[in-house]
Amino acid sequence: MKRFQSIDSLRGLVMVIMALDHVRDFFHTTALTANPTDLNTTTPALFWTRVITHLCAPTFLFLSGVSVYLNKTENKRQYLLTRGALLILFDFTLIAFGLFWSFQSLLFNVLAAIGTGFILLAFLYRVPKKVLLIIGILLVVGNAFLPIPGLTAPTAFPLSKSILFIVGYPPLPWFGIMLIGYAIAPQFLEKKTWIWGIIGLFLFFLLRFWEVKDFDLLNLFNVNKYPPALSFTLLTLSVMALLFSYFQRRPSHFLNVFGRVPLFYFIVHWYVMHILLFAYLLIEGFTPSQFEFGQNLGRPGSWSGVELPNVYLAWILTVLIMYPLCQLYYKKGRIKYI
Repeated sequence: MKRFQSIDSLRGLVMVIMALDHVRDFFHTTALTANPTDLNTTTPALFWTRVITHLCAPTFLFLSGVSVYLNKTENKRQYLLTRGALLILFDFTLIAFGLFWSFQSLLFNVLAAIGTGFILLAFLYRVPKKVLLIIGILLVVGNAFLPIPGLTAPTAFPLSKSILFIVGYPPLPWFGIMLIGYAIAPQFLEKKTWIWGIIGLFLFFLLRFWEVKDFDLLNLFNVNKYPPALSFTLLTLSVMALLFSYFQRRPSHFLNVFGRVPLFYFIVHWYVMHILLFAYLLIEGFTPSQFEFGQNLGRPGSWSGVELPNVYLAWILTVLIMYPLCQLYYKKGRIKYI
């Protein structure tokens, strides 16, 4: 499949941003006790740290749809079914362990949402793109009117006494974003996406002025991700379109290093962050016996975490470590499905 540097740069950017949110989960003082977008408890710096990372998941799903369009594999259905099943498997194994260091919780998160989308698209990719675009828009808009736990709304339920199954990314609205990406891929790859971005932002502000009662800047951008509200999707995909237009003219070699091996980066960065967390805790005087895994992510119950400036330092260190790893993986023989 032909590589588009603009796609690699855009994907690389959101992967770098994504790591900031995950580092915050591992290190920040209130990561396990408070919602960073709760305007009653958050700070402006923490709020914007979280909001900028909203860009990541919609971009991943949208570009996954574009990638399906670009993929010229002879047996596309088989490819999508295999790739989709592996992504779901990775989410329940490598990602679950990388996040929790245990299997007490299984997450249906972004990889599983992409994998499910691939499986569904394996049976739909030959449907006319105009039809798929309408279906995608209906799925994106409709989840607010038909909340079905596990399909259009997040849910959690026990699989056993010791294992909790969490659907963080209900598949249907996220599949809608993938469908939109697939349906408009030919037009998206042209050099006028900045127009779409401006129109989308205009619609976002119209919608938010209608939705928000107590108007201020934080309220305006406090959009719901779980599940993705229409305002959330308009905002993130509009910003994505503007960024893509920029990278069409000025691709970034630095970001391309991450963007051309997205799955490798996504899997490995969890383990890099955990190693950094363990190293920091050992320096602080904690012992491995004090690490609490599962929902605590390895953080000792008595550890108060670090403030936001140190979260940013840990994020920069994570990205710097991932850079040579991604370079090496790309150059020295990539595993087919990673």
